[in-house]
Amino acid sequence: SEFFTKIKEGKWFPAASGAAAGKLGPAGSGIRSTFIKSDDSTTRRALWHHKSEVQRTMASKPDSYIAPKHDKDRIAESHWQQRGRVMLPERLSTPNTRVTSVLSCMSTVGSAFVPYHPEVGKRSKENIEKATVVYLNSTAGITAMLGISSNKKIVYPNWSIDDWYQMPFPDWGQLTAGQIRTLVAAYNRLRKQGFEEMRGMLKCQTRRQLDRAVAKALRIPWEEMNKARVALASEPAITGRTFTGDALRGGLR
Repeated sequence: SEFFTKIKEGKWFPAASGAAAGKLGPAGSGIRSTFIKSDDSTTRRALWHHKSEVQRTMASKPDSYIAPKHDKDRIAESHWQQRGRVMLPERLSTPNTRVTSVLSCMSTVGSAFVPYHPEVGKRSKENIEKATVVYLNSTAGITAMLGISSNKKIVYPNWSIDDWYQMPFPDWGQLTAGQIRTLVAAYNRLRKQGFEEMRGMLKCQTRRQLDRAVAKALRIPWEEMNKARVALASEPAITGRTFTGDALRGGLR
């Protein structure tokens, strides 16, 4: 889309590829092949699920204890050393997904997630982690995610490591301190507020507030952000239905 192209080309804010903006940990498929869920408490906890009724907010926490599979101790330990707090999705059922990315209260790995370590430079690591999650849950971030996803099934996009390394992120080192503060304030204010399912994004007040903050921080004209949000809400990947343009006919909300 035109909106995606403008993000990728850095029209409003300096953009960097995922490869330049950070480093990925082990994919969920790798975690599933080396760990199993444990009924007993262990020293390792994982964010195993991405069910919409569970993942409603940007702030999250591990939900399962895990243990290495038989004869997988060495690779399991290698994966565990790459754990992180910013969790990106490996796959999503987009119509009923509420949050695309979450910030875990502790460093972890995931069955349906990929840990992401943003390149923070001289910035506060915690602040850039918060800014990353805010961006990825905004219309701008969702548009960028869908623009690089591996769509085998339109309502169930997935992302490979290569996909994420191609995705346009804000170049955190090039943003001003004020821009970072605006994104961090948005996270702090909205982190525990629930999101509507994405197919209901136009009635989601949390997402609208988030988009306002991201538009201000990244200097995206609100008219452009709002227009993109309405267009996104009509996409089959979001609605789960054939394109009808209902949201577009309803005007900017």
